[in-house]
Amino acid sequence: MEEQYIVLLDIGSSILKALVTSQDGTILRSYKQASLGVQNGIVVDKVACRTSLEKIFALIHLDLDIPEKFSLFRRKKISKCYILFSGSHLYGTHTSGLTVLRPNDFVTEYDISQVLEAASTVIMTEDKELVQLVLNNFIADNINEVSNPLGISCLRLELKGYAITANKLAIANLRQNIIECRQQIDRLYPSGMGASLACSQDELKQGLLSINIGSDNTELCIYHEEYLKYYSCFNFGGNVFTNTIAQAFRTSIERAEFIKCQIGIAKPSWGSPKTEVSVTSIGQTTPKAIQSYVVGEALEEPTKILCGKIVDKLREIDITDIREFAAVKISGGGAALPNLAMAMQEELRTVVTHTEARELRDLPLSEKSEGKLSDGKLGDEPSNLLAFAPLCGIVKLLNPGYEELLRIWEHQNPLKSRVRRAVSWLNKHF
Repeated sequence: MEEQYIVLLDIGSSILKALVTSQDGTILRSYKQASLGVQNGIVVDKVACRTSLEKIFALIHLDLDIPEKFSLFRRKKISKCYILFSGSHLYGTHTSGLTVLRPNDFVTEYDISQVLEAASTVIMTEDKELVQLVLNNFIADNINEVSNPLGISCLRLELKGYAITANKLAIANLRQNIIECRQQIDRLYPSGMGASLACSQDELKQGLLSINIGSDNTELCIYHEEYLKYYSCFNFGGNVFTNTIAQAFRTSIERAEFIKCQIGIAKPSWGSPKTEVSVTSIGQTTPKAIQSYVVGEALEEPTKILCGKIVDKLREIDITDIREFAAVKISGGGAALPNLAMAMQEELRTVVTHTEARELRDLPLSEKSEGKLSDGKLGDEPSNLLAFAPLCGIVKLLNPGYEELLRIWEHQNPLKSRVRRAVSWLNKHF
């Protein structure tokens, strides 16, 4: 039988990132491609977005020996395609579902599916689409904290969970671009959720605040007892640092990105007069030297704004002391600013560390930039380990039993769900 593969694709505003794995979750190769036509997680230029997607899929098809003209071969070799994305249109909320059983009845799969459907339906609106539903616990009559109610005798079965929804039109536009690339979306995940799952199970259990900083957005995820308790996404990303440098030194965005990665620091006191780069301002012909501490002076204020937004979001859910979390971790391409974790540590007054895909350090990387294809290792550029962390977290879900452990409900195959409910109902009543 011909080997099949799974593709995981993170659609960012600046960079497309992808991993190809085997059916058992073994990561085989990584891919990177500039992202165009996407802002704040929304497709703003369909042609540019589709072109970017076609380029990264072309790299994947080249490695998997898939003919470009025959989509049937693609489905045979690519069995599943998981998509990660973010955007301020994503919204997290607590939800619940309820179903009533007849006296002396035992809970069946049909009853569980009914309460799951009720929990997913209660938060749906005309402009919202369910992205993920994470189960917290079931309540059977007056028995709380029921992890698996199957076979329990009760009159009232209730579910407590956490749901993440997104704008329906934004999802439809994203899905259409994938379909036009002759691919099929099997699952959608928020990038911040993937970054959280890249952390250890001990951190998920004891209390985790995961901060995933993308190009345009920052996502917050709070986990406790391995359950998702809170999700939020707001407009502030790594592009703010880049744009600040470009405006401060009147240079191009490309040059500002280079300065940020080379000598960018989050606080001027950590800079050195000896560390410098040359910059030619727009409209000027003579380059001038810029020291790292000068860049730090420009980036200090955006760093404080980011930390202030995080504190404000946590205050909305009555969390005033961030030190109550066992771990506070940052990830994403926007977290690649040198010393950002240390600066956030001072502002938030707690230990802040990186979530990195360190196990992928030696993974082969195919990158296409300015029309040129280059091969290397994922760890050759340290920022890649932060940017690929969300994908690495979703790979864990390919491990049998891990997804069930985290109680993520597979709701995105409605036909399969309906057939399962119908069979269970028939077994129950006949």
